[in-house]
Amino acid sequence: MKRLFGHLNNEPIFEYTICNENNHAISVLSYGGIIRKWMAPDRAGNFSNIVLGFETMEEYVAQSPYFGAIVGRHAGRIADGRCRIDGRTYELAQNDGANHLHGGERGFDRHVWQVEAEGQKLVLSRTSADMEEGYPGDLEIEVTYELTDQDELIITYRASTSEATICNLTNHSYFQLGKIGESIASQELQIEAEHFAPIREDSIPTGEKIAVEGTLFDFRTPRLLGEGFHRLDEQLERAQGGYDHPFFLSGPSGQVQATLFDGSTGRRLAVKTDLPVLVVYTGNQLDGSIVLAEGAIPQYGAICLEAQFLPDEMNRTASPDTLLVPGKTYEATTVYALTTE
Repeated sequence: MKRLFGHLNNEPIFEYTICNENNHAISVLSYGGIIRKWMAPDRAGNFSNIVLGFETMEEYVAQSPYFGAIVGRHAGRIADGRCRIDGRTYELAQNDGANHLHGGERGFDRHVWQVEAEGQKLVLSRTSADMEEGYPGDLEIEVTYELTDQDELIITYRASTSEATICNLTNHSYFQLGKIGESIASQELQIEAEHFAPIREDSIPTGEKIAVEGTLFDFRTPRLLGEGFHRLDEQLERAQGGYDHPFFLSGPSGQVQATLFDGSTGRRLAVKTDLPVLVVYTGNQLDGSIVLAEGAIPQYGAICLEAQFLPDEMNRTASPDTLLVPGKTYEATTVYALTTE
């Protein structure tokens, strides 16, 4: 289903809704590739939205903290807004203090995408022009959203470039498996990760790799998210009292790497990916000032599970995973699978 959602500078913005045989419905905007809704049942069969999303185009333009968007050309932060590619330093937009965040002032989340609907699949595409937000090369991007009859959302990323560049794409959905407007503190998270990446005070990874054992970052067995909120821990304090950290995934590629469970609804979300890092962000900067149709969103009102490459990697290694050169294709797949119990 396709409907007019709003306008951006007189350009129409459309919402596309795909459904499966179990009546799950996912709504996606041509603006930012935003996943605005995922209507899914709880254990009693009652349907509600499990992602944060606005009702109007004006709200997305004015205040959205990347709700549901495709993030690029580079997800996460890049120190000092600078990256070195093939011996040349490129100056990127500094839109997070001195650092570059999620593609810059006008990243992929703020562009209009071409959308083709194919049954239970949406294929989104655009060209990021040479030097857009400071990045070299024309980057051709295709992102596919597919809703299967097994209640899986499969997100596939593909990109190619005309010049050596960096590419690190993810989806920035804010999940709330319970009731939108409430805290995720009582939800359980499990991650197949033996190590996490500590961050500096400006949230840039330090370059270290720390074992999770004996820390509040040990999610190898299910752990209540709220156990880490406001704890006297230097890393959590740097992230404003919660998690905003990369975890190095240790499970087999493409297998379940993380699960989120809400006991009140019985919803369980499993994450499968072939990417090496899962950035976990627990909505630490939400403060109740954003009001959705379901109500105000408090601190810790949702969680982002962003599969990607390690942020700022290109400034620490000569051959980063994020380097993309002509003739090569960036390819990655992340699956979010929902069940109830």
